Amino acid sequence: MGEVQTELAEIWLFLRVLNRHLGGVEGAIINFSMEKARDHAWSVAERLAPLDEPGQAREIAAVDAEVASFARVVRHPGIFGSAVTHVIRLGERGSVKRKIQILE
Repeated sequence: MGEVQTELAEIWLFLRVLNRHLGGVEGAIINFSMEKARDHAWSVAERLAPLDEPGQAREIAAVDAEVASFARVVRHPGIFGSAVTHVIRLGERGSVKRKIQILE
């Protein structure tokens, strides 16, 4: 996680300031999110395990629909979310090619 934060801070300089001042708070938020994602994945696995193949297919379709719904919110975050991402983009440095090189 530290390496990725360093690479992202090279692209978005304000992240360097956040990293310096937030310290462990940022890591705690990321770890909390990862823990929630793992818990959800395990929950899906537990729901799938006792089902027969048609039941699993239905459950997988339901999970896919949930993920697609979440993806729509990420893709179209509304006025506030769009404003935040716009401000972040304004602070980014370098071309798309350079950003990819940094993150490789």
